[in-house]
Amino acid sequence: WLPGFVDGAGAEAFDVVGYHFYGPWSELAGRRAALGKTLKRLGLSSKPVWLTETGSTSEPSLRARTDYPNSAESQAADVFRRMVTAWAGGDDAVFWHSFLGSPNRPRNRWRGYGLISPEGQRKRSFASMRLLTKHLAQFKDVTPVSGLSKGQYGYHFVLENGSHRWVYWGRGTVTAPSS
Repeated sequence: WLPGFVDGAGAEAFDVVGYHFYGPWSELAGRRAALGKTLKRLGLSSKPVWLTETGSTSEPSLRARTDYPNSAESQAADVFRRMVTAWAGGDDAVFWHSFLGSPNRPRNRWRGYGLISPEGQRKRSFASMRLLTKHLAQFKDVTPVSGLSKGQYGYHFVLENGSHRWVYWGRGTVTAPSS
C-alpha cells in the first residue's frame, strides 16, 4: 500500500513512517530490511521510521501471533529481542504494545501483552524494560556484532556519553569484548 500512497499523495504528505510488528521476533530483522529497501526505492530514506507497536504475550494459551511457546520469560526476552533488533535496523523509535495489560479473558486476543498485569502486578517484562531503558536507550549508534555462530545474536551500542554496551542472546557462548 505504501507505493500507492506515495504515488497518490506524494512523499511530503507525511513526516514519519510508522509500522507495527507482532510476528515472531526472529522475523523482524528481515522484514525491517525489506521495509528499508522499499523506503529507498520510494525516495523516503530520509524519513524517520517508528515501530509504533510491537510486543508479545506472556500468556501460554494465546498463540495468535507468536508461540515460542509464549511465557513470562519469552516476553521479558522479547523486550530486548524486539527493541534492539528494530533499533539496529534503523528505527528511530520503538514502542511496546501496552504498559498495562488488558483483561485475561479467553476470547481477548491481546491478553498478556502488557508489562504490568491487569491487576497491577509488574511482570518480568517490566523489569526487562527498566533494564533496557536504563542501560541502552540513550544510544547514538547500534550495530550488529559480526562473526557470530548460527543462532547467536549480538549488538554493540555506543551511548551518548561515549561508553559502550553489548547485548547478546542465543545459543552457546561468545567471548566478551576486551576493549
